[in-house]
Amino acid sequence: MVATNTLDALQQVDADKTRSISKLCEDLKTTQKDIEDKQAELKRLEDKEALISSELIPNLMAEMNLQMLKLSDGTMVEAVPTYKAYISKAHQTKAFEWLRKNGYGDIIKNDINVSFSMGEDTLAKEVLDLLRAKGTTPIQKEAIHHMTLTNFVKDLTERGMDVPDDLFGVHISSKTKITTKD
Repeated sequence: MVATNTLDALQQVDADKTRSISKLCEDLKTTQKDIEDKQAELKRLEDKEALISSELIPNLMAEMNLQMLKLSDGTMVEAVPTYKAYISKAHQTKAFEWLRKNGYGDIIKNDINVSFSMGEDTLAKEVLDLLRAKGTTPIQKEAIHHMTLTNFVKDLTERGMDVPDDLFGVHISSKTKITTKD
């Protein structure tokens, strides 16, 4: 009986709609492949741009001892410094200690979360020290947003101050800035 029901169901399938689904599936696969190809091409172009902007032009300008160059068409070319910084989990405790010791603890974002059961609304409104005194265990998370850290490193570096590279993963490079004549 099952075989007969299956055969009946198969006979009711609309052959034109099945072909339409098949065609749409082929179109979808082709479109997905086109997207993949375009993304690969975009990545290749972005890598090429990064090489020219961050290495080739700044290196040539450095060899010529130039920070800025005005081209014959009025275009201004500059090699401007770019900054990146990060704190690895392995160095987080020491990095935060260094920041606090040197008066920069204000850039550390400090989240303290406490979970309360039903009926503990009053306790939830008390300050962190009172929470500890009441026997709750707050969860503390410290972090620095990557742009805050990058701007901090940039500011100290540009003021001629030392930043421990080993703690903050400092990377300073150049990037080409082109300003066209209006």
